[in-house]
Amino acid sequence: MDDDRDAAQRMGALLNRFVIGKLPFPALVREMAPLCRAASGQQRLQDLLQQWVDTQAIGHPLAESILGAVLDAAATPPPAPAAPERADPAAHVEDALLGDFVGRYKKVRTGAKDEQRPDTLKASLSAYDGLRQRRYARETTQGTVRAPLQANPAAEARSGMVLRDRFILEDEIGRGGMGIVFRAVDRRRLEAGARQPYVAIKMLNLTFGTHPEALRSLEAEARRTQDLADPRITTVYDFDREGNHAFIVMELLEGTPLDKVLRKQAGFCGSEQALRVLKELAETLAFTHSRGAIHADLKPGNLFLCSDGRFKVLDFGISAAVGPHQIDEAPIAGLTPAYASPERVEGGPPSASDDVYAIGCLAHLLMTGLHPFDRKSGADAKAQHMEPPDLPMLPAAARRAIEAALSFDPDTRPADAGAFLRVFNGQDGRAGIAGLWSALKNG
Repeated sequence: MDDDRDAAQRMGALLNRFVIGKLPFPALVREMAPLCRAASGQQRLQDLLQQWVDTQAIGHPLAESILGAVLDAAATPPPAPAAPERADPAAHVEDALLGDFVGRYKKVRTGAKDEQRPDTLKASLSAYDGLRQRRYARETTQGTVRAPLQANPAAEARSGMVLRDRFILEDEIGRGGMGIVFRAVDRRRLEAGARQPYVAIKMLNLTFGTHPEALRSLEAEARRTQDLADPRITTVYDFDREGNHAFIVMELLEGTPLDKVLRKQAGFCGSEQALRVLKELAETLAFTHSRGAIHADLKPGNLFLCSDGRFKVLDFGISAAVGPHQIDEAPIAGLTPAYASPERVEGGPPSASDDVYAIGCLAHLLMTGLHPFDRKSGADAKAQHMEPPDLPMLPAAARRAIEAALSFDPDTRPADAGAFLRVFNGQDGRAGIAGLWSALKNG
C-alpha cells in the first residue's frame, strides 16, 4: 500500500514539473515509464490523468498523448546500460513546437512586441497538437485498446477554460451562492480590435444544468435585464451554456463592491458619496419598478462603485428568476436574510416592496456602517419587536422614508421605490406614514 502511495505521489510530482515547464516531455516519459510497467501502474496513471482532465488542470488531448507515450515506453524493454540513449526525433520536433508556442504566449502575456500577430498562437498550438495526435494514432499497446480518457462536462469551471470556442476564462474575480465570476477574454472582441476585449463571465452552479425549468426562467430574466436601458444597471450581453455549464456574459467593471468599501474605507459611511449612492440606488430601483422589474436580492455585494465614479447595480433580477425554482441540493441563494423583509423570509414571492425594505437596510449601512437590526432577518427582527435607530444626519423627509421602508407590515411600507423616493425627496406634503403610503398606493 505504501509503495502504491509513493508511486502515485511520484507520478503527480512528475506531472507537476512537466506542466510548469521544468521537465521536458521526453524526460517525463522516460521517468514515468518504469512506474507503469505493471498493469496496476498503468491504471494508476490513467486514473491520475483523468483527475487532471476533470479539474481542467491539463487538456484532454495532452493527457491522451502523455498516456500513449508513457505506456508505449513502458512496453519497450529499457536499453542496455552501455548503449547510448537514442533521441526521439519526433519528441525533439514536439519540444521545438511547444517551445515556440510557449515563447509566443509569454510575449503576448507580458506585452512584449512581436512581429507575429497574437492569432499565430493558435496556429503554433495546432501544429504541436496535430503532431502529437498523429503520433498517438500510430500507437498500439500490446494489441489492446485502452479506454479513452473522458472530458468531464461536470467539472467546476477553472481559469484557462474556453467556452463556446470564444470566451477564455482568466482570473476568478468573485464567488457567491449562485456561482463564480471570471474575468475573460472575448475572442470576437479581440479579433475586431476592440479597446476592451474583456468581459465578466458568471459561471452558475452546475446543478442548473439538470434543472431546465430554472435555466429557462433564468435565461428569460437575463434577456429581460438586457431591455433595462439604465446606465446604473450592469449590462448583460448574453446567456448561454456549454455542456452542463450555464453562464451569463456581462460587462467587466473596474472598481470595488460596496461591501468592501464599507469594510475598508474609513470615513465613507455618512459621507456625501454615501448619500449619493443611496439616492442613485433609489432612483435606479424606481426606474426598474416602473417597468415591472424587481431585483429580489439587494445587498452590499450587489452594489458596485466603479473606478471612474459610476454606480452600478449587479445581478439584477437573477434571484427573482431563480426564486420559483429553488434547488434544494444546490447552494443557490434566492435571497439574503439580513436584507429580506419578513414576508419574503417566510416564503412570499419577490416584490417591489421587498426591494424597498432592502433599501432601508442599506440606507443605515451607508449612513452609519451598521445594520438597523443587527443583521437579523426581517422575520427575526419582527418577532423580537426591534426598532431601527434614528438617522439624525439626514433631513426629516429622508428619515421618514427610511423608517417607513423598514416597516414589518407591507401595508405601511412603500409599495415600490418610486413611492419611497417621493417621500425621501420631500414630495409627500409631510403626511402621516400610514396614511401617506395608503394614499400613494391608491392613487
